[in-house]
Amino acid sequence: MANPTTGFGLQFSRRLDAAGLSAQLITRRIAYNEGSSMFNGDLVEALSDGYIEAYTAGDSAAVVGGVFRGCKYLNPSTGRMDWFSYWNAPTLPSTTVVEAFLECDPLIVYTIRAALGSATAVGIADIGANFEVTVGAGNSLSGVSTTTLLNTPATTATHPLKMVGLYQGVKSSFNDPALVNNVVEVKLNNLQWFQTAGIT
Repeated sequence: MANPTTGFGLQFSRRLDAAGLSAQLITRRIAYNEGSSMFNGDLVEALSDGYIEAYTAGDSAAVVGGVFRGCKYLNPSTGRMDWFSYWNAPTLPSTTVVEAFLECDPLIVYTIRAALGSATAVGIADIGANFEVTVGAGNSLSGVSTTTLLNTPATTATHPLKMVGLYQGVKSSFNDPALVNNVVEVKLNNLQWFQTAGIT
């Protein structure tokens, strides 16, 4: 049976150092008028003005800011501080402060579906390779990302993800590791806080 083709973004799996599971969330700001959508499990990129935006696939100048896990802001329609699983570019007053929650730990290992590349599955020989992603539209009902791994291993240092292994779950209708669109494990690459060069 063929693997599904729909992505689910980057989902927390384990840590490289075998430490206990911890999301290690930090807060960053989203500009009140940011027009790019960010869903739970999407990559975000750090901007030179201190804010973040959705990661743009193929942008060699992009600096990975982390994995988006939701946001909060004073909702003008309810008059209270509301929490959201995704950012969908709402219309907000210019004084609105939007806090985003990100994972930016380089030791976190994620699962992601590999799709939209070659006709073969990503395999054991691809461990250590860097990968681009294909950014999906996101699911506005669940708030979950549909981003997938672009199934083309490379040595390109600016790619946002590095493969660390094959999916460790059992073979199922969700994932057959021998077939295209399989699930693999990756870590964040090109992460802002671990680069020696700053951004200006």
